[in-house]
Amino acid sequence: MDLKQALMKKPPRYGLGTWLHQHFAEFGGVELDIPPRDEDLARIATFSDENDENEKP
Repeated sequence: MDLKQALMKKPPRYGLGTWLHQHFAEFGGVELDIPPRDEDLARIATFSDENDENEKP
C-alpha cells in the first residue's frame, strides 16, 4: 500500500474499546462480590529484598 492509498482510507467507525465491548457483550456480564473496604490504610509496596537494605546505591 502506498502513501496515497493509506491517506485515502476511511478511518474506523469506532475504536478498539467499542469493538471489544460489542464483541463480548453477547456473553453477558459477571456479578462480582466486592469485599468491604477496611479502615486500615493500604499496604506500602516494597521492591527490595531483606539483603538490599544494608547496601547503599
